[in-house]
Amino acid sequence: MILTFRKNSGQVAMLGQLIENETLSSLELPDDPRMKQGYLMKIKEGVIEYEKPWWMLDKEKEEAKNVEFTQNLEEINKAKSVEELKPLLIKLLNK
Repeated sequence: MILTFRKNSGQVAMLGQLIENETLSSLELPDDPRMKQGYLMKIKEGVIEYEKPWWMLDKEKEEAKNVEFTQNLEEINKAKSVEELKPLLIKLLNK
């Protein structure tokens, strides 16, 4: 895969384009699935550094919240008395 990046910051600007000028340089590296999944990429000394963008981080946080909510509901369903249920409901409402 050909990556075109900014010379001053190393930030990848384009995939699949071979461009060489004052500000851009190109490099050919082995294909990696993360190149096409939306990761932010920077080239440092010929090596790609991947970073998750804000929308990936938000999606992971949302998924974690959904898993935690499901676990809390399962605990509530397993409660056998009002005394066991009360702290679980308070915990759920505080989130």
